[in-house]
Amino acid sequence: MKGNFARSGKPHPCFYLIAGCVAFFLPASAQTAGEALPAPVVEKPAPVETPIPAPYDRPRMPMTDVLIHELIKGEPINDVQVKEVINREFGKVWNNKEDPFPVDPKDSKEVRSAKYQTWIYLAAVKASFIDIENHGGWPTGYGKMREEGFPARMLVELKALAALPLDKVNRTMVNFSIITPAWISGDREAIAKSVKQLNADWPNNPYIARKISRTKGMAESMFPKE
Repeated sequence: MKGNFARSGKPHPCFYLIAGCVAFFLPASAQTAGEALPAPVVEKPAPVETPIPAPYDRPRMPMTDVLIHELIKGEPINDVQVKEVINREFGKVWNNKEDPFPVDPKDSKEVRSAKYQTWIYLAAVKASFIDIENHGGWPTGYGKMREEGFPARMLVELKALAALPLDKVNRTMVNFSIITPAWISGDREAIAKSVKQLNADWPNNPYIARKISRTKGMAESMFPKE
């Protein structure tokens, strides 16, 4: 048999059996010898985005936000465009032509009112930024600010909004909106926290510095403390 195996042009059938056994045992032998096999590729699941509750579950005043951002960066804005945006976006919110403010069915009438008015007030504060001539007094002149106990209820809603993962412009607007009701309610800590966040978002920004000073000054003038 040895002679036939050596002279044959084809491998002996035993060759395939031996080769198969070697191939079968090689991975185990390599791993035993310390030659680690490549780790399997595990795909990580895509991050799940946390839904943002109303009123920021979707943009209601997108062009207003763009104009506010331009102002903060020190860029001029077009007066004609401002009037168009105010009429289209702020007008829709003010005249309640936008979707109603979503509320929890378990909310009391008082809480529902506070949530709804907070939405309107935020729109008014945005309007005050881009159209000072016609809407500049809204941060302190909003009617509900003079209603007993209402600023404190609105402040609760604004603080809840400030804790959400908002985009930079809307986070800025919420923090500016906190200043007046916090002043009226005597919550100096809320004012300090909002101002700190504003300065962190826009470090050494002269526009933001002026707006903080103006908003605080207006609140202190309109609602003086003894």
